[in-house]
Amino acid sequence: MKKSDFKTAISLAVFVISLAILMGGYQLYMKYMIINPVIQQLEARPAIANVELSRVEGQFEVAVQLQEVYNLQQEYQAIQEALDNTLKKGAYKLIITDPQDEMLQQAYLHLQPAIYEAAANHSFVWLDQTLGQYAVEKGISYHLYVDDRYLYLHLADGENSMYRVIELKSSQNIT
Repeated sequence: MKKSDFKTAISLAVFVISLAILMGGYQLYMKYMIINPVIQQLEARPAIANVELSRVEGQFEVAVQLQEVYNLQQEYQAIQEALDNTLKKGAYKLIITDPQDEMLQQAYLHLQPAIYEAAANHSFVWLDQTLGQYAVEKGISYHLYVDDRYLYLHLADGENSMYRVIELKSSQNIT
């Protein structure tokens, strides 16, 4: 083996080992300095049943399953504030998940055109009346909250709940 081949092999080995150490360090940093603290902070909230955090295309996806929540707007804002304190604003997407309930799914699918029309036209009083009429017909309850950024909808059928947060922008997103 020539002296130059030996130096090349050593350089390559050092590069591979350095890269492995850096990647391992980054993974440890992400797990113990970002992911675990975020999960612990959110799971400490009484209204949160489960939290899953993943990283997709450079952005964190925070999937939160809520227990029964009295005021969805306040809880969502508190979760966002906790995430903003730990992660950079805009570096995450907050997704509210809930167990599948067929009746609430059907109710939401039926109401979805009215919800998005009201969000687009800012006709929230009309939406509240529409939701109230539908809720009486189907025997479900609802809570509707609105602020300058989101429309918050909580549908309930006894013990089952469905939460939806709809962004009030030209490109509407649902979480």
